[in-house]
Amino acid sequence: MSMSNAVAGCRLIPCVLLAFIVSAEARTICVEQPPAPIPLGAPVGCDLCLHYLLPGTWEPSAHTRYYVLSDLPERFLDTGVLYATVPVLPADRSGNPVLAMRTQVVTGEFTTINDDFDVLFWHTSSPGGGSQPRRIVVYVRNVGTGSVIVTPRQVVVSDGTYTGMSASLGAAVLAGNWNTVVGPITLAPNSGDVVAYGKRIAASSNGSDTSTNTDCFGRVRVAVQNPDPNAHPTDLRVYVVAIDGAPVAQNKVRAEALLTIGATSGDPFDLNVPPSGCANRRATGVFPTFVWRSEPTTLDAAALPGDGLVFRMALAEFEQPVLPGRPTDGGYAAAAGVRAPGHRRQLHGRVPGCAAAHQHASGGATPGRCSLYAIGRFDRPGMASCRG
Repeated sequence: MSMSNAVAGCRLIPCVLLAFIVSAEARTICVEQPPAPIPLGAPVGCDLCLHYLLPGTWEPSAHTRYYVLSDLPERFLDTGVLYATVPVLPADRSGNPVLAMRTQVVTGEFTTINDDFDVLFWHTSSPGGGSQPRRIVVYVRNVGTGSVIVTPRQVVVSDGTYTGMSASLGAAVLAGNWNTVVGPITLAPNSGDVVAYGKRIAASSNGSDTSTNTDCFGRVRVAVQNPDPNAHPTDLRVYVVAIDGAPVAQNKVRAEALLTIGATSGDPFDLNVPPSGCANRRATGVFPTFVWRSEPTTLDAAALPGDGLVFRMALAEFEQPVLPGRPTDGGYAAAAGVRAPGHRRQLHGRVPGCAAAHQHASGGATPGRCSLYAIGRFDRPGMASCRG
C-alpha cells in the first residue's frame, strides 16, 4: 500500500501487518495502532504457536462437536482399519501395535460419538503401480438402543500433487463446497453403513472412480439426528477403513469384513514405541471440532534480516481483482517469506491472483478474498492486509 493510498485513520509505520480471518464476508481489516511486534523464535514446550509467525487461537466450531482424525498409519501396506473410535483399536495381521498402543486415549469430552462430527483422513496406499488398488471409506456403526439418522457430506481428493491436493481440500471445506455422495441413512440398533468414500487409489489407470495416485485426503461432515435421545442415547462408532479395489456397490460388505483387522503400517517409525514429549500416536484421534482464527500480526520490517524470513504456509487460492493488462498468475504456494525494506517479499511457488496481490501491495488494487492465507510482495515500508 503506497502513502497515497493509505486508509483514513490508519498511520503507516515501517512494519508489515498481516491479518487473517476465516470468513466468507467481505470486510476491510485495519487498526489504528497495530499490536506490538511478535517475538519470533523456536516453539517452547508443546505450544507450537508460541513465537510463531502467525499466532492465533482455536475456537469451537459451530458445525460439529467432534473431530475425528485419521492419519496414523499415514502410509498403509494392506487393507484394514486405519482408525476407529472404539475403546481398543484392532491389531494388524501380525498382532501390531501392542495393546497399550491400541487402547483409546480419552481426550476432552469424548467417550463416544453422540453428536454431529467431522472426520479428517490423510493416507497413502502402498504399493502403487496398479497391483493393489484400494479405497478409503468412512463407516459408522450404531451401537445404541434406538435408530439414528446420519446425513453425510464429503470432500475427498485423490488426484493431483501432494501439496495441491492439500490446498484443494482446505479451500473446498472453507468455501463450503461439500459433495453429497451418500444420502441420509437410518441406522437401526447394531447396524452400520458406509457414509463416505473416495476413488480407488493406486490403480492402474485414471478414471471417474480410479486414480493412479497413491494419496487420498478427505474431510467428512456428518449430521446426527436422534428422534428420542432421552430414551435411546446416541452411541456411534466411526471407522476409517482401507478396503480393496472392489466396485462402490461392495463398499459396505468389504468394510464390515475388516472392522476387526488393522491395516499394516508402512510409516518409518515403530507404532509399538510409546510417544514421548508432546507427541500423540494412533490411539488419540478424537478432539472437539475447532476453527483456527489468527491474531493480528505485526512484524518490525526494519529488524528483519536482509535475506528475509521464510515460513511455511498452506495456501489454496487467492481471489483478487485484476487490473487491465495485469493478468494473474496460476499455481499455489506451500511456503513464503518476508524480506526487509528495500527487498521484495520472497515467494516460493505461485498463487492465483499473485500478480494482483503484488499490485495491491504496491498500492494498485483493493483487497480481495483469500481462501486461506494472503501472499503478496512488499517493496517498501507500510502496511498491507488481506483476509483468509
